[in-house]
Amino acid sequence: MPGSAGILEVRRYGVEYSMVMGVLGKAASRLSGYLTLPEAPGGADRLPPMTSTGHDLPRLLGNARRWFDEGLTAAMRETGEPTVSPTEFGLFAVLDDDGTTVSELARRMGVTRQTVHQAVHGLVDTGILEQVPDPGSARQRLIRRTAEGERVHRRALDVLERLERTLAERIGAEAVAALRSALEAPWGPPPSDIS
Repeated sequence: MPGSAGILEVRRYGVEYSMVMGVLGKAASRLSGYLTLPEAPGGADRLPPMTSTGHDLPRLLGNARRWFDEGLTAAMRETGEPTVSPTEFGLFAVLDDDGTTVSELARRMGVTRQTVHQAVHGLVDTGILEQVPDPGSARQRLIRRTAEGERVHRRALDVLERLERTLAERIGAEAVAALRSALEAPWGPPPSDIS
């Protein structure tokens, strides 16, 4: 399962769905020079309607994430790296370089500790991750990449860069830059009252 180590950087492309409302207007504005969007009824300050696909933004973001995940998986498989589960992908997306506790991984992933434990044990068995004592707590252990995990991580980062260049060739470098800018903008907390 060494192919999972590079998933760490895939988080750049994922977005919490609950934050979509806060940035859609900005994203549409930044992308308007690159994409033709019909004006929303009621004026320019309103969100544009869904495109002809009829899909909402969270689904489109999920599809984009899958595009990167599938491209990374295919490229890593071509080089002989075994495939990993989506949970293991998610684990690498939230793992700190110097190690992260199982509790923190579960919180970041939005899953149970048991789910994280299962993923960690599988990746420890393959030699990509290791468990080490947490210097800040005698009761906890840190999960971190091994030397092999670091090697695979570097390889996967290279693949992700090539995937991003491919995307730029397909939809335009300016559109990719606008997309990145919109996704990296501070969205603030999700609104609690959207009525």
